[in-house]
Amino acid sequence: MVAFWGSFRAGELLTDNVTTFSPKSDVLGSDVLNMSEHSFALWIRDPKVSKEYGDVVEIWQTPQFPNLDPWISFSKYIKWRKSRSFPDSWPLFLRGDGMSFSHAYFDTCLKDMLSHYSLELEIGKNKWTSHSFRSGLPTVLQTAGLKKKEIKRWGRWSSRAFLLYLRDINKRFEVQRKLLTKLDRIKRVA
Repeated sequence: MVAFWGSFRAGELLTDNVTTFSPKSDVLGSDVLNMSEHSFALWIRDPKVSKEYGDVVEIWQTPQFPNLDPWISFSKYIKWRKSRSFPDSWPLFLRGDGMSFSHAYFDTCLKDMLSHYSLELEIGKNKWTSHSFRSGLPTVLQTAGLKKKEIKRWGRWSSRAFLLYLRDINKRFEVQRKLLTKLDRIKRVA
């Protein structure tokens, strides 16, 4: 949820390796700058579109999408992380064994999870990667009525590359309805 609503590139949030990390470029536990009742902010030490001192991204609750609310999922994660007493000087996103959550490991987990639900959701399990979260947001924002300039700013794009991610809105609504129907069915069974 954080990757999607923050329009993050995997390399901005996750480490390159599960056993090592760089305090100069990887997001650490101490990089959660603000955790309020409705939002949180992350300091991105090494954004792709470089800024002299990194970049701060604020992510807000999405009460209109309770199952996809980044604040709820991140709050639960932070409580879990604190319960494990992981130091703030370690990467922000960690596995249960304390190893870094690398973007390659995330892609593997995502593919495994999607392979389990790919038939029910009628999605191709091999088409999805960590970049899918970043590329999907422009269409959602377009559907919500945001202008291209606002979408570009939200996603921190320096070029017009985000235009490649915009999809036909009618097709988007059709896919969205189908996914929600299937997810409701899965919830009833689970």
